[in-house]
Amino acid sequence: MRQTKYIPKTTYNDIAEVKPDDFKTAGPVDLLLISSHGHIFDNEDDYLEFGDEQLKADDIANQKPKLVYFDSCFMGASDAFISLFRSNGVAFYMAPWVPNEAGNSSTKTMCLFFESLNLYSCPTYAL
Repeated sequence: MRQTKYIPKTTYNDIAEVKPDDFKTAGPVDLLLISSHGHIFDNEDDYLEFGDEQLKADDIANQKPKLVYFDSCFMGASDAFISLFRSNGVAFYMAPWVPNEAGNSSTKTMCLFFESLNLYSCPTYAL
């Protein structure tokens, strides 16, 4: 795995191998990147789709990342996740406000962002 200036140590887990309960027991991280289907609602909990399971904001409350990048439809408008990350002191939260195309365009966007982050070492400049 390639080392970056901004994110010197990374751990990658395939979404098929991760369960929402894994997040509850994980410690703090610098970066939280999730590529998954996102769902937001008016009258029920927002969540990220993990197969048949749902990852809700409370499930990741103990992670306290500095940078969150969700490659997940609508999660940029999730009040539950935004409120959690704001109260946990997250400096940067990036997620789509609209549906995004799984695969080609979202993958290219993510790759370009992290290449730029490696170059500029600042999420604002990378964006």
